Amino acid sequence: MIKKSLSAGAVYTHILLVVYLAIYLATGIQTQQMLIHLKPIPESLLQDFNFYRRALQFACQRTDPYSIREIGPAFLYPPPALLVVQIFAWIVSPMGEFLVYTAVNSALLLLMTYGVASFYHYSPKTVWYWFPVALGFAPFLELIHVGQINVITQFGVFLMFVAQASNPMLAGAGLGLAIVTKVTPLAFIWYLFTNRRPVVILTTLIVIAALCILALQQYGWGPFATYPDVLRHLLGTFALGTNSQSLVAKLAVANTPEFQDALGKLPQDWQAPAYAIASFFTIYHAGLQRLLTVYMVVVLVLGGWLNWRLKQPDLWFVLISLAVTLSSGIMWYHHYVFLLIPMFVLMAWSLLNRGVVLWCLLWLLIIQVDRWHLTYGLLIHIAGQITILAILAWQVKLLRLRDRAPPHRQAVVSSAAALSAPYTGH
Repeated sequence: MIKKSLSAGAVYTHILLVVYLAIYLATGIQTQQMLIHLKPIPESLLQDFNFYRRALQFACQRTDPYSIREIGPAFLYPPPALLVVQIFAWIVSPMGEFLVYTAVNSALLLLMTYGVASFYHYSPKTVWYWFPVALGFAPFLELIHVGQINVITQFGVFLMFVAQASNPMLAGAGLGLAIVTKVTPLAFIWYLFTNRRPVVILTTLIVIAALCILALQQYGWGPFATYPDVLRHLLGTFALGTNSQSLVAKLAVANTPEFQDALGKLPQDWQAPAYAIASFFTIYHAGLQRLLTVYMVVVLVLGGWLNWRLKQPDLWFVLISLAVTLSSGIMWYHHYVFLLIPMFVLMAWSLLNRGVVLWCLLWLLIIQVDRWHLTYGLLIHIAGQITILAILAWQVKLLRLRDRAPPHRQAVVSSAAALSAPYTGH
């Protein structure tokens, strides 16, 4: 009877997952179709990558790759990121370039997904649904469409996470790659510090220096002389409008057609207060971004301190990944790719706890839907902030349980088993 019950439960779970995946993939495809309507193929295929290719040509000709500063057509990454662009730039055929780019990014994403499962000793049969979730993730589809390099950056962060204890050199190489392609992974130096990984930090710095030297030989000193000014410009820039995915952009909507249309559908008594709130956020968006930055710094300091005490790098990895991604003042839809692997880590660390799995899958579904519908991205941020606060609360509870436990039980209490019941077996 018990075996039959378990078998029936497993079948029921698989049916629910299949239904979820049907909805998830359909909404992701629909979101991507709306992007294709705005950016038709083949004209816009690898559009961003072509901007990077242009910057690479400038750098190889010893002219300024940062001569264009407008967000969108500009190349605004550190100079060594041009080395990654150069890997693909040798392909002459546009369609060949797209196929290679798609294959490489898809392979890296699947490798990371499999890697997280393997790291937590789950077989692909147990977490089979992760793979269509990864490949059907609408931000990933957009990334392939426009030719972004976020998956390469995420792969470097992934290597740091899974290899920090077993292979510090590989972990440092991964984080070094991530930092030279995007600046924000610098925050993971704090992650490594609170995990007491000095060798990984040192290796990261050596890899960054080596890649900078290689870029210096390839492109000269000019890009390095210019980039500090580019970075200052970025830190003082706010991308608003419904296409921008930053929290500030989701609140500073008073002048957007979408908000004006929604405002007209509200009851008469609600329209004036709603417009006043939106106008306040629109006028003071810079102050709001500074407030968000301070809040996230507090979150990262508190999370780092809790990790220092708790020695729980898994939760800390998820927390810092979410905080860094969601606090940026310049954020686009394809940046949500940075949340995918942390969600898999959270599910796996929780022993596939039913509630955690449901919440993660729900949030990923919201990301699929909310770009063009519902709140145009605000709901994504609300769910993200709930997740951040829940992880902090989880860390605090684990620490309290551990401190109250007898010494011989403290290592067990620090694990996910202290709070989680298995959703399924390894």
